[in-house]
Amino acid sequence: MAYLDPTGKNVSAVADAVTGVSDQLSGAAGLTSFPAAAAPANGISLAEVMRAVYNLVVPVVATGTIAITDASQTESTPFAILTIAPAAGAPLADVEVWIDLAKATTGFGAVETSITVQLAVARKVDGTNWRREAYQEAALSGTNAALRMARINVGAVGVTEQARIEAVFSADVTSNLSLPYAAAYRGMAAPTLS
Repeated sequence: MAYLDPTGKNVSAVADAVTGVSDQLSGAAGLTSFPAAAAPANGISLAEVMRAVYNLVVPVVATGTIAITDASQTESTPFAILTIAPAAGAPLADVEVWIDLAKATTGFGAVETSITVQLAVARKVDGTNWRREAYQEAALSGTNAALRMARINVGAVGVTEQARIEAVFSADVTSNLSLPYAAAYRGMAAPTLS
């Protein structure tokens, strides 16, 4: 009787097939091609589920820059500066966003002095309507933003919702702003950050 080992090679004994499985799981070569993450289900391998667990344990940090133009900013009304949208079927956990307020030349602290900013999380809890949380801290002036960053806890973002960071300025900004950010999260797939 012939058996197939994990590589698809015919072997003549069950022991040889088991040895092949053991080599795949604990041998130096390991799995030759580790599959992408997948939620547990029929037809899903343990390796796919292990990748999903790994992705939910080890945080990922994505970086980018938020561009706020003087024309797009709505003074005294909250507006979205960063939207976090999970990939299909891939909820996010432990999302945190860090925003650099003091970038040289074009950061909030470099451009503004007396104008203040407040930041808050908003989410589509029902999948349709944006609902804003309380602001993260008291209004921060440009002068006081020198050498500062804002840390915003977003938390979990389910697959049927989105989250975003909203900003409100006390007046019209005097120039275009660039705010570097880092977004840390745990999840089976990368979200869209825009």
